[in-house]
Amino acid sequence: MLVLTYIFFTGHTPVNRVIAETMANNKAPFECRISLTDKQTLETGVWITFTITNTSGQDLELLSWYTPFEGFMAELFMIKDSAGIPLIYQGPKVKRLTPQPSDFISIPAHSELDTELDLTLVYPLATGKYSVNLIPRRLEYKPREQNADLLPFYCPAQELTLEIS
Repeated sequence: MLVLTYIFFTGHTPVNRVIAETMANNKAPFECRISLTDKQTLETGVWITFTITNTSGQDLELLSWYTPFEGFMAELFMIKDSAGIPLIYQGPKVKRLTPQPSDFISIPAHSELDTELDLTLVYPLATGKYSVNLIPRRLEYKPREQNADLLPFYCPAQELTLEIS
C-alpha cells in the first residue's frame, strides 16, 4: 500500500522497492540458489551453478526464458569487480513472442534441477575478486495440466564472492 501511495503522489515507481516487496511476499513453490566452487581459474572456465527446487507437492512446468537453463540468452548475473564496478554483459539478448511447449522444463514435486554456466563466455573476467548476483526478474511457471495460466515468481537475490586465480 505504501508503494502505491508513493507512486500516486509522486508519479515515480521505485522499481527496486517494488521488486523487493514482491520477492518478500513470494509464495511461489520454488527455491532458487546460485553457487560457486572456491578456486576458479580462467584456463578451465569460471563456472556458476544454478539450482531450482520445486518445494510443492505437484509437478510444475518452468518457463526456461531468462533462466540459466536456456544458457546465456539474456543477462542473468550482475558481476562487479573489487572496486564495485559492474562488468558489461557481452552475450546475446533475445526477444520472444509466445512460449512454445519446448520452452518449458518439467520439475517434479519435491525435486530439484541444476545447471552450470561458464561466466567467461559472456563477461570480461580476469584474475581477481568479484561479487556475483542473480539478477532479480519475473520468472513464470504453471501446473503441468494443459492450458494452465502462467504464474509469476522471483528468485531472491543472493550475493556470492568469486575469486579467480
